[in-house]
Amino acid sequence: MRQQNCATVIRRSLVLWLILLVVMLGPPLEPATADQTVSFGAKMDFRTGSSPRSVATGDFILNTRPFVFTLGVDSPTVAAQAGTNVRVTVNIKRSAGFTGNVTVTPPDSTMGIVPKQRDPITTTDPSVTFKLKIKGSASLGPHLVTFTARDNAGHTSAATLTVIVH
Repeated sequence: MRQQNCATVIRRSLVLWLILLVVMLGPPLEPATADQTVSFGAKMDFRTGSSPRSVATGDFILNTRPFVFTLGVDSPTVAAQAGTNVRVTVNIKRSAGFTGNVTVTPPDSTMGIVPKQRDPITTTDPSVTFKLKIKGSASLGPHLVTFTARDNAGHTSAATLTVIVH
């Protein structure tokens, strides 16, 4: 048994020495050169309102006009009693000439907070309104509820609301 262990250790050390020798004597690694020239346009500032939660931006069709929209809510915190409904307005702030559709998806049902409108809403309007049902079984305290949005090009944004159940 000891001879097998000793032979295994010798074989492994020989393999390690061989690997080290190949690495040391091998050709030096050169950094890859880029095939394309990268450039950036002039800085652009975008107004986002009072409660943005994220931003999607980019000129993906190369027409020098980035698609930009942000998602926000009127108030980042809402207090509600168990067994009631809460109306939430999700604001869509478009800029840089973006006028396309944005599909806003309500949050998943969690901890007794259930969106009454479960289907996404596609709109070119500046806001959409959802009603959340705060079930009587909802646990007391703060709950994070996230609305997400996507435009036709696949850019996304999100807005998070804290619902405090009392």
